[in-house]
Amino acid sequence: MPDNTEKTSNVKTRNMSKSSEDNEPTLQSLDKKLNTITSAIEANSTVIKVIQQEQVDLASSVELCHNNIKDLSESIKKQDARVDMCVSEVDGVKNENIKLKSKVRDLERKLNDLEQYSHRNNLVVYGIPEVKNEVVLNMIKRLAMAINFKDWSTNLVDAAHRMGTVGEDGERPIIIKFISRLDKDEFLQKRKAKKHLSAADLGYASESSIYVNESLTSPNRKLLQKTREAARKKGYQYVWTLNCSIYVRKATNDKAVKILTEASLDGL
Repeated sequence: MPDNTEKTSNVKTRNMSKSSEDNEPTLQSLDKKLNTITSAIEANSTVIKVIQQEQVDLASSVELCHNNIKDLSESIKKQDARVDMCVSEVDGVKNENIKLKSKVRDLERKLNDLEQYSHRNNLVVYGIPEVKNEVVLNMIKRLAMAINFKDWSTNLVDAAHRMGTVGEDGERPIIIKFISRLDKDEFLQKRKAKKHLSAADLGYASESSIYVNESLTSPNRKLLQKTREAARKKGYQYVWTLNCSIYVRKATNDKAVKILTEASLDGL
């Protein structure tokens, strides 16, 4: 009886040998794989070179940015120095401006004092009706008689005329310039001693009150008006002028306060 087991074994051995031969790489397949690997290496090498170049370019850009930042920082420092210098100059100009304003105020005050000094012999009369072809000196004479100024004479007066500005009563006031300040002061005191004086006391058909005040400069007239307003608000009973200076008194027995500037009103 033939041995089938041996035959089967021989067949398997041949088949395995044939399979092993089929699985062994050929020279052609090795070259192909080698070429594929070489191509991949070359491709990767190109990418690496590109990456390296990009790194070099990036490093150059970073260095350029660093230099630009450095230049910008230097420029900012210079600008800061210029700004500090400008601020210093502006502060200097401000201080100079403050000094100049103070000098201007002093000059204005001195100029006002000089102008006021030129008014020291003047009185302004309000409330006398204005009539056609009037003689101002005759009107002043009637006023002198009404206030009992017995020493009246035209020789006491340097000039007398209507002023250009219409007063609150609708009449242009009369300015009287005395030759002597003593006569001017006495005339004013006589008017103050007269409790009430109206145009009717001078022979006019009018009951309008007549007031006699010292002649003040425009700044001093404004200051007098503001003084009266402040006195009303703060309960001061008396406001008057003496030798062209402004005074206030809260009550009869209180001390008089001299008003030099608007700032003086804040202390009332």
